[in-house]
Amino acid sequence: MKGKEISVRLKFMCVFAVFYLTLIISVMIPFMGAEVARVNPEKVYFFWPTLIFIWVTSIPFYIASFQGWFICQEIGDDNFFSKKK
Repeated sequence: MKGKEISVRLKFMCVFAVFYLTLIISVMIPFMGAEVARVNPEKVYFFWPTLIFIWVTSIPFYIASFQGWFICQEIGDDNFFSKKK
């Protein structure tokens, strides 16, 4: 496999992972939290703090994915071991 082909596959996996995480934290987690709040009204005050905590803790994943994209570009340029930071 050449570097360009590996790069394309890695970029596809990176986009898929970002899309999947975005789907989870923007649709599934709020839906599940609303369902828990509906079933247990005494726990409704946990909804927003927990949701904000999950959103904030997902930020490092997006930063790492952004950096991973640049690594994929270096692999596509057949520069596997670059000294660029």
